[in-house]
Amino acid sequence: MNTDFKKTLPFMMYRLVARLVAEANEEYGRYGLTIHGVRLLIVTRQNPGIRVGELAEITCVEGSTLSHMLARLERDGLLVRERSNSDNRSVAISLTPRGSRVADAVGKISLAHQDMMLDGLSAVEIKQLRSLVEKMGSNIDRIPAAKAASSQRWAMKRKLA
Repeated sequence: MNTDFKKTLPFMMYRLVARLVAEANEEYGRYGLTIHGVRLLIVTRQNPGIRVGELAEITCVEGSTLSHMLARLERDGLLVRERSNSDNRSVAISLTPRGSRVADAVGKISLAHQDMMLDGLSAVEIKQLRSLVEKMGSNIDRIPAAKAASSQRWAMKRKLA
């Protein structure tokens, strides 16, 4: 195999994100946050009262990790967790006034990072890039379904053999 892995898209994307995360964390550190906490704050700012499960899905943070992160953000006075009156298993997340101010500030930093990344790209190129990234995401979303279908075909072949 002669593939130069430094030129594969997953490798290139990982390196791009890793560099951006390192830069972002340096700035977010002034607020006592990392990029992961910032994502939680920004998504909660845009979705007041968001349920924990939905927050986990949107931010791609695993359940137990999310629980620890939310506990820390709550301890730092940035958000509150409240049990639903209608469903005691459901927890809604909202920002405190301080959390809203911090979310607004780090949101501006996040948008500045996006502007820096997109510098030199035309509006058409940015639109194409967004479309391509969405298409790649859709391709990845189909992987579990493809694996399940393959497993079912394999099981059926074993039954017939």
